Amino acid sequence: EAQVPSPPPGHTWKEVRHDNTVSWLARWSENILGSIKSIVLDRSSDLKDNKDWQKYETARKLKDHVNRIRDEYIRDFKTKDMLIRQRAVAVYFIDKLALRTGNEKDEDADTVDCCSLRVKHISLHEENDGKRYVPSILNKYLNDHMEGLTAPVFRAYNESKTLQEQLDIYTKKNMIVPEKILAYNRANRAVGILRNHQQSVLQDISGSMDNLKSKINAKVAQINKMEKEVKTEIESGKQCKRCDVPIEKIYNKSQRDKFRWAIEIAGPDYVF
Repeated sequence: EAQVPSPPPGHTWKEVRHDNTVSWLARWSENILGSIKSIVLDRSSDLKDNKDWQKYETARKLKDHVNRIRDEYIRDFKTKDMLIRQRAVAVYFIDKLALRTGNEKDEDADTVDCCSLRVKHISLHEENDGKRYVPSILNKYLNDHMEGLTAPVFRAYNESKTLQEQLDIYTKKNMIVPEKILAYNRANRAVGILRNHQQSVLQDISGSMDNLKSKINAKVAQINKMEKEVKTEIESGKQCKRCDVPIEKIYNKSQRDKFRWAIEIAGPDYVF
């Protein structure tokens, strides 16, 4: 194994670090507030794509383990060990509320995660063993159940599963493109609610749904007119209804670059 080189002479580098667990390429402390700055790869880079793909594939594998994990944390609710009960509640939050494990944040940040809950978010009880869960301990427990399993993977599993289930409900055969887009937006809305972002999702989608309904009505009127004018053995409008939804209707260019890996692996019969 090659030796990690020393910092180049004539500069003020702190060190040359070899760490394949991080995504940044370089870090430094800026000289005004002393905060840490980083250089990271672009979202469309192959390395980022591969990392996202691995997380998604791990989430797909979770289907074979999730029932066992849920049975265990439900059973642990009743254990006499307070630490295990706390862990069970934390995993329940990750599973059912899509909470992150939590990281150190600025005091002004108003985001709450599993390991960063504050007094105002919970009711305290007299019984307390003084121990506290941190993200590394919680992620280790998850990884012991399944290699690569973390809170983000759990969240990706629940979100992907919800999207697939909602698409199965809302999509029907012979739908025209605007109807398919409306079905996708409804399914995506359910995912947004799962993420606990209900308010912003409702505001963003309400206007677009009205526009899509108008497009559907216009398309239906157009098809009705074609059926009267075109006399062929093939019913008019069937080809339009069988058309796939153009990816540009769902994702903008930056999103298509970001999710290139997902677009490439997804075929017409792909399911989560």
